[in-house]
Amino acid sequence: VLARWTGHDLDWLSTDLAPPVACVSAVLIAVGFVLPHTGQYLQRRTRTRLSHWRLRPLYRLMRTVTDGRVAFKLRAAPELRLTRRETFIRDELLHLARYLDEDLRRRAHDAALGQGFGERDARLLAHVVTVQDAVDTRRKRRADDAARSLGSPDVEDLLEEIEAVSRTLRRTADIRAVRDRASAVPAHVPAS
Repeated sequence: VLARWTGHDLDWLSTDLAPPVACVSAVLIAVGFVLPHTGQYLQRRTRTRLSHWRLRPLYRLMRTVTDGRVAFKLRAAPELRLTRRETFIRDELLHLARYLDEDLRRRAHDAALGQGFGERDARLLAHVVTVQDAVDTRRKRRADDAARSLGSPDVEDLLEEIEAVSRTLRRTADIRAVRDRASAVPAHVPAS
């Protein structure tokens, strides 16, 4: 209005400038709406695939127990593949539970602490040493004495930390050092 009163012509603002500005603002609004949803989707998908990949060492170890594997479906969603892998690992660990040596786990934990590892690393290394020993023990057992109970340690911590245990399986030098030190310590003999 002031421009008209002063004799200026600002019609070019509404006819030439407004449409490109409206287009740019529409694109920015659309990007602002779509980008957060896309980011969440990609983050969730990446986290799922990363978890699936991190579980691979423990999955491969558990496959040696029963020579079983997770059925592969080409069109299965990554979330379903992760759930199947986790379920397979947990089921195999429950089958191995009776072969887990709680005394070995304590000795391996103490050995790891003695080598300067933190509490969490020591616990994970002890779980790995115990699981590897249980796999070896299960392989050596004959079918006729498989019914004999060897004890039933609490495996709840192990089942909750399967991804961390699987990542620890990649630290072969640390595992070997803890296993060697744990085997050098004499087993606990209960008092009569």
